[in-house]
Amino acid sequence: MQVRPELDPDVDDEAPTLDLITPYDEQHHVTYMRLLDAEADGADWTEVARIVPHRDPVTDAALLGKPPCPCSLDDESRLPADTGTGR
Repeated sequence: MQVRPELDPDVDDEAPTLDLITPYDEQHHVTYMRLLDAEADGADWTEVARIVPHRDPVTDAALLGKPPCPCSLDDESRLPADTGTGR
């Protein structure tokens, strides 16, 4: 029997940054898909932060001693250069 993924798991303050898929990534793949869908829809990142990972971008940034991110999900200036994938 296959284990069903949790649809709305809590997120950690920092996700692993390894070059391979971690158990954390497997647990949060639905969250990652929801974030990608929101980006494709051009959603407001502050609203997405509150809905998907249940974060308040202003409060969380203050707790971490960082300014809130001024970017939006559709800000192409933060995307990597064309990698030849047709995008």
